[in-house]
Amino acid sequence: MPTWWIRPFFTSSIKKKETDKVLKRITETACTQIGIYTNHLLQITTALESCAELKSQFKQIVTVNEAMPIAAVDAFKLYSMGLIRLIDASENVAAPRCHLYQRYFYNYFKRQS
Repeated sequence: MPTWWIRPFFTSSIKKKETDKVLKRITETACTQIGIYTNHLLQITTALESCAELKSQFKQIVTVNEAMPIAAVDAFKLYSMGLIRLIDASENVAAPRCHLYQRYFYNYFKRQS
C-alpha cells in the first residue's frame, strides 16, 4: 500500500488520541479553579460573597442535593444570576442549574466549613 494513502489515517488517529486527551482533561478540571470555567466561576463566587443571605441560600440548595423551596426574592436573584432552575415556579422550588455549579460550589462550601 502506498504511504500517501496511509498517512491521512495515521495522522487522523493521532489527532483523535490528542483530542481525547484534551477532552478528558477538560472534563476532569472543569469544576476546579484550574479549569476552563475558572473566571466565570470566580465571578459568581465574588457576587455570592457580597451577599451573605444569598450565599447561605445557595449553599443550602447545593449541599442538600435535591430540589428545595426557597424565598421568592432569593429565587428571583439566584435565577437571575443563572445559578438555579425552578422546578416548580409557583412554589419557588429550586435546584442547581447545572452539574458544573453543583460540583464546584459543593466543593467550595465544603472547603469553607
